[in-house]
Amino acid sequence: MGKFLRIFFAATALYAGVTYFGEDKIQELLKQRNGVHRINPEYENRVQESLKKIDGTQQGDNTQISGIVDTAKELSGNEEVTVASMAALRRIGTEEAKNQLYSLVLSNDHREIRDNLPSYAARELAEMDPFAAVNAVAEARRSLSGRYAEEHRVMKDLREVLYDIGNEDALDVLMAQGNPHDIAYFVIRNKDKNVFYRQKDALIEMFEGRIMRGVYSGGINCNIDANAVYRFAYAINILDRTYAERYLLGMAESTGCIPFPVEDSLRNNSFR
Repeated sequence: MGKFLRIFFAATALYAGVTYFGEDKIQELLKQRNGVHRINPEYENRVQESLKKIDGTQQGDNTQISGIVDTAKELSGNEEVTVASMAALRRIGTEEAKNQLYSLVLSNDHREIRDNLPSYAARELAEMDPFAAVNAVAEARRSLSGRYAEEHRVMKDLREVLYDIGNEDALDVLMAQGNPHDIAYFVIRNKDKNVFYRQKDALIEMFEGRIMRGVYSGGINCNIDANAVYRFAYAINILDRTYAERYLLGMAESTGCIPFPVEDSLRNNSFR
């Protein structure tokens, strides 16, 4: 009974306090609790002025590059400014602008990495020069790999840039730096592009090695996650439909643990 009264009086006191503060104060406290802050008018004006200036960027005008870069770094926490700044550098279109984008991809500044500036720069660089973008992403990922895990936003988004570029150079980088899951996803994502011929055999061997029990024992490894089996089988099917149908399907049919969607998709060529 005493415990109930303590709870009751505590609740009453809380209610009285909230009532005393009034509705405006309640909303203010709720905003603070939820991490929502009033927009700083000076900051908002700075953002709008910067966007207006960036929007006026002229093709071929190298005199605008330093100002755009300074703005992007100063306001790197504002995604709209970052996207507009990187697009403006691409719009300038000169060798100097391209070199600046390359340099931003390689940023080692913690705040810029936190705000994902390298990946935004990489996407615009890819529009200008896919080969340069692949090299920049490869170099950036090597540099950051000791400090950031693969699931960190900047590492994931730089990997996404390689997926989007989807050429042989991007595939080479993933084969050198990525893991089989990343590479299988690259194959699936770019299934309509003719970029796998040179690496086809190596890719099939890599994916098979992930889902088979062993060279001599044969059969699908029942300890592998079903989604991973599906992904690797899908990638093999893209690379060589005949091989998948004649060999991989037989292995799937002889393995009692194989998920039905994998076997059915191999049989009917119905991966999606």
